[in-house]
Amino acid sequence: MNEEINMTPQEQDPETAPQVERLPRAKRTALIRYIAILFVFAFLIVLLSLFLQFRSTTTKQISDLTSASNSAIARAEQLQDENLALKETVKQLRKDAEDAQKAHEEELVKEQEVYDALMLLLTKPRKKIAGPKFVEAVKTVTEGKEKLSQTAWEKFTAYAEEEGLKLETTEETTETEEEKQ
Repeated sequence: MNEEINMTPQEQDPETAPQVERLPRAKRTALIRYIAILFVFAFLIVLLSLFLQFRSTTTKQISDLTSASNSAIARAEQLQDENLALKETVKQLRKDAEDAQKAHEEELVKEQEVYDALMLLLTKPRKKIAGPKFVEAVKTVTEGKEKLSQTAWEKFTAYAEEEGLKLETTEETTETEEEKQ
């Protein structure tokens, strides 16, 4: 048995020995070229699949970025609209505040006129106040009754009783003054 192992294939029985036939040199080189070309094509196919996968990943990233950009643009437009609405609101509130300030100042001026008329009546003797000026002062005080404090109104009513004025209406006060002259 050992002898069979040490024998070369030609020495062994031709029927049992493997048929190893050497290919001619030209066929061998053609086979090597064919295998090399198959490896090159396989390598190219792997590169092509890698490129396609990279491209699909890049396309997905671009679409994600585009959608994110579109949503950011939409949010920016929404914020600009809100900003414009807030600016309009601020403008309207400022206008309302100015109107309220003017109305308050007008009320203060009217209140000051009422108190000035009351001071004129309480500080100067009736003889020193000209007729129309006296009537106007009494009218101003009676019309501005709601602007006077309780104490000021009580002082005016006491003055009116002292002078014999009727405080029901402004017309009656004017008639009383005209009768006295």
